[in-house]
Amino acid sequence: MGTYRRCFIAVILIVLLGGVYIRIPEYKIYKIFSQEGADFKETELHVIVYKQWHTDETVERIVTQHNKMNGMPDKLTVFLYHSKYDVDRGRDYYKKIILK
Repeated sequence: MGTYRRCFIAVILIVLLGGVYIRIPEYKIYKIFSQEGADFKETELHVIVYKQWHTDETVERIVTQHNKMNGMPDKLTVFLYHSKYDVDRGRDYYKKIILK
């Protein structure tokens, strides 16, 4: 009887954790720095990526969304981080993408 109970509890935990994981967003734009001059516009996006697979496609969606809302800058730099803790503590990003 104890084995069935453990298996039942394990299945319930897996289902609950899966439900929580599905609700986590794929990414969150944490900070945006924009510099503009008479003839240039540069933007830096600091993005927390919670689901680290298909990063290139995620970055494409981020850039498309940013350009729809703010227009196309001359230079767009996207810094990708694993967590908010990394951004707040000044830890190095895990990927940097520069689009000109």
